[in-house]
Amino acid sequence: MSKKPIPSRLFKPIAENHLPYAGLATSLYEEHRYEAKVKGQLPEGLKGRLYRNGPGLFDRNGLRKRMLLDGDGMIQCYDFSKPGKVTFQNRFVRTHKYIKEEEKGRFIYPTWSTLSPESFLRNLGGKLPNQSGTTVLEWGGRVFSLDEAQPVMELDQNLETVGEVILDSDQPKRMIHAHWKIDPKTKTWFTLSIEFGPKTHFTVMGHDETLVRQVKRRFSMPRGVYIHDWFLTERYYVFILHPAFVQPHHLLKVMAGLDTYAEIIDWIPKKGNVVVVVPRETSAPIRHYETDALWAWHTLNAYEDRGELVCDFIGMTLGGGLGDENSPLFQVMRGETPDIGEEPVSLLYRYRIDLKSDQLKQEKLTTDYNCEMPMIRLDRLGHKNRWGYFAESRPKEMMWSRLCRFDSETGNKEVYAFPEGEYCSEPVFAPRGEDEASGWVLSQCYRQQTQTSFLAVFEGGSIEKGPQATVELTHHVPLSSHGYWQPASR
Repeated sequence: MSKKPIPSRLFKPIAENHLPYAGLATSLYEEHRYEAKVKGQLPEGLKGRLYRNGPGLFDRNGLRKRMLLDGDGMIQCYDFSKPGKVTFQNRFVRTHKYIKEEEKGRFIYPTWSTLSPESFLRNLGGKLPNQSGTTVLEWGGRVFSLDEAQPVMELDQNLETVGEVILDSDQPKRMIHAHWKIDPKTKTWFTLSIEFGPKTHFTVMGHDETLVRQVKRRFSMPRGVYIHDWFLTERYYVFILHPAFVQPHHLLKVMAGLDTYAEIIDWIPKKGNVVVVVPRETSAPIRHYETDALWAWHTLNAYEDRGELVCDFIGMTLGGGLGDENSPLFQVMRGETPDIGEEPVSLLYRYRIDLKSDQLKQEKLTTDYNCEMPMIRLDRLGHKNRWGYFAESRPKEMMWSRLCRFDSETGNKEVYAFPEGEYCSEPVFAPRGEDEASGWVLSQCYRQQTQTSFLAVFEGGSIEKGPQATVELTHHVPLSSHGYWQPASR
């Protein structure tokens, strides 16, 4: 099958598309700013801004990206600053790629899953343009958008693009990975960079709220694999090196313009996982632990507990959908119904690493439904937490339709199941006060019946009661990846 864009006609326009989640894979060309309709009663204490980021543009000039995670980054903001009202806004990140392709009205550059349709020369060298479409945060009053292994982009609070930000003055072109961590105690923003070669090196940097660099640590890894997320605790960085190997012969094909980065990964489960524990104090030794193979897209949290490291994450017994053009992430873009099995393969797991005996123990915390997009309240990150939140899908469904709160002390799970034809996304926690359970959970959803999106607002301690309010949009929004809550008090 060609690695170039596919015809957009393979995916019917949303008004004619009978796939239940059609809007989540449909481009949103328009940029909006309006006061959205609110159903129900918004909590009085919910003051601040919810940002979301994800690919918002899959199609140009009759051609379409090959994979659901591939597209121009679109930042959304739900502004809760006015009592009882919410202003919605969405803007594309004005990367160099977006500006040039918008001017030409067609795809020009190769991307994560799709080669350039323009010329063979465009694909040579394996260099990808920044789409800035995965994560977002507000830090020190500035809004930042991140993509996988690309420069960080800055936007102002009206979502106008400011430009690229240099986080490493020693290496201004350093590529930063999408998932970041914030140490709530030291008020430090940590980012990760990965360099592949004869030896794979990770670099962790930490910046304060004025973007002054406080930490920079570079260390080698025992294997060259693709990872998407990682852990931070008070004294350690922890990385799950699952067996998603970046093979040299695949890289050569990418450099030659014959293959895409989405297909360079070989999933070799017999090699298992290697868990790497790196002390934040550089004088202490790095430790490695071997265990069974699990693909880890996203982490929930990690913390230190009486000589143990406790690391909770979503683990998959299969590969993560990369490297196979017949996986669900590719199928949905062609308008096909993904073949999802009855048995769940994506569950909540825990590693317990005993630092005294130097042993790792693996536990399975959930067993019933596929789950993803885990989240805690971010001021508990790296510290012991009781409550975790994530989205679940029903058997044989690709998209999530259940929102869950998990009690790590008892193993119990509270669930709200959306009505049939409604699909949720990553739950973002908006804190209220110091108690861990006090606050609200916000999840952007899509409704098949009206082919529009909405934001569901839950009381954090009673997910199972359903949303106490919804913020209704007048249009659909494509599947966004990750969000960030910025309280008004900041």
